[in-house]
Amino acid sequence: MIVVFGTPGAGKSTVIKASGVRAINFGDVMLELARSRYGIEDRDQMRKRIPPQEYRQLQIDTAKEIERRNPVVLDTHASIKMPGGYLPGLPLYILEQLTVQGFVYITAKPEEIVARRQKDQRARDAETPEQILEHERINLSMASAYAVLKGAPLKILINAEGQLEHTVEEFKKVLRWFGSI
Repeated sequence: MIVVFGTPGAGKSTVIKASGVRAINFGDVMLELARSRYGIEDRDQMRKRIPPQEYRQLQIDTAKEIERRNPVVLDTHASIKMPGGYLPGLPLYILEQLTVQGFVYITAKPEEIVARRQKDQRARDAETPEQILEHERINLSMASAYAVLKGAPLKILINAEGQLEHTVEEFKKVLRWFGSI
């Protein structure tokens, strides 16, 4: 599978959906499991209400379920901003559960991300462009580490405002290179 990351609001899910590939969202599968175990109603509650050790087991169980479903693309986050700091989205104990060919990081200007979050239907954390830039730096560091740990390439795509079709075409080129489509 190809793992796709991006800071919330960068447009990763939009790019994936527009590409028409068979994809699965890590957070959606995790929410399925969290609903039955903790009574969690939305994805944003998971990072705020589940204690770290229980969160870790939930991640492992989610990765096993995703691997079983065998998607072409995995839509997830390189890091999750938690009250105690940034939690790796795919720590080693998760990466070991997944068969990964490569990684794609989708990004946009912090100001564009702020504007997209304001239009989003999901309850997103309000952050300044500076806070988003910090999260981007953390995400890129973590995505690079994941690529090193898996021995897989990392491609960075810029999803500039008004350029969705271009970004989707670039994403499809990456998938074709991997033989995923």
